[in-house]
Amino acid sequence: MSDTRRIWFCKIGVADDAEVPRGGDLPMRFAVEAAFRRVTGRKAKFTFSGWGSMQEELTPNEKEIIGERCN
Repeated sequence: MSDTRRIWFCKIGVADDAEVPRGGDLPMRFAVEAAFRRVTGRKAKFTFSGWGSMQEELTPNEKEIIGERCN
């Protein structure tokens, strides 16, 4: 299986008026890792997360979907 089928990612956008405290990604990371264990029965090999990561840019399609939901 190719690496593109073995890595799951998620993008979460913060509302303009929301504040994310320092370390705010840690509870979300723990929740995702726990869900992964429930779904697969195995511990994840690695988990990367954080605000301002490499996945911070939205694709044109994602921007279009968000625009439709915000209208």
